[in-house]
Amino acid sequence: AAKATFALKPGVWFRRDRFVMHSPVRRQSSPLSGRKSTYPSVQIPQASSYSTLKKFREREGHCRVTRFTIEDGYPLGNWVSNQRTKEADLTKDRRRRLNELGFVWDVFAHKWEQGFSALKKYREREGDCLVKSNHTEDGYRLGGWVSKQRTDRDQLTEDRRRRLNELGFVWRVLKS
Repeated sequence: AAKATFALKPGVWFRRDRFVMHSPVRRQSSPLSGRKSTYPSVQIPQASSYSTLKKFREREGHCRVTRFTIEDGYPLGNWVSNQRTKEADLTKDRRRRLNELGFVWDVFAHKWEQGFSALKKYREREGDCLVKSNHTEDGYRLGGWVSKQRTDRDQLTEDRRRRLNELGFVWRVLKS
C-alpha cells in the first residue's frame, strides 16, 4: 500500500499558475525570475476521489487529510478541501457517504473537541484540570492546548467556556 505523501507548500504563484490538471508541459513565465521557464504540469490519474479517500481512511484510520496530501499521485488534499468548502452544495447522498467514512467537515472544531476529550480524560484520572504546559495525553499535547484556551479565553464561544467551566477548568494559574 502506497503511503500518502505531503507536497511542499509552493508559493501562491506556483499553485495558481503552474498547477494545471491534465495538460502537457507548458511554457510560463516565473514571477520570481521574470523569464520564461518550462515546468511540467501535474498529471492527475483518473481515479474516484471518494475511493481514494476511502483507501486513505482504511490505511490511516481517519479522514483528516491535510490540504497538501497527495495519495498515489492524486491531490486528495485539494479534493477534501473542496468538499469542505462546498458542503452546502453537495448532494445528500455525497454528504451521507462522506459522513459514513468519518469525514471531518470542520477541522478547527474537531481539533478543539480532541483537546477537550483529552482534558476530560486527564480530569477523570487526576481529579483536576491543572495540566502542566509540557504534558501529553496519549500523544496529544494537552498542556499546549490548555495554555491556548487560557490565552484565547475571550475568543472562545460561550458554549466552550461553559463546558470548560463545568469540567472545573482553572483559567488563572498562580506561579509559585
